[in-house]
Amino acid sequence: MGGRLLSNMSHQATYLGDFDHAVQLAWAAQEGAKNAASATTMSMFLAMEARAHAGNGDDDACSRAFAESERFPP
Repeated sequence: MGGRLLSNMSHQATYLGDFDHAVQLAWAAQEGAKNAASATTMSMFLAMEARAHAGNGDDDACSRAFAESERFPP
C-alpha cells in the first residue's frame, strides 16, 4: 500500500514539474515494495520513474527505467 502512495506522490510531483523529487519518490516506492508487489505494480513504479527522468530530459535514465520494467514477467 505504501508503494502506491509513493507512486501517486511521484505522479503529482511530476505534474508540478518537480522531476528530481518525482524520481526520488518513484525509487522509494520501488524499494518499499521490493519482494512484495506484483510484477505489474513494480512495472508501474518504474514507469513513474521513467516519466520523471523524461521530464528532466535524462534520456539514458528514462530508457534504463523502461528496460528494467521489461524484466518483470506479465
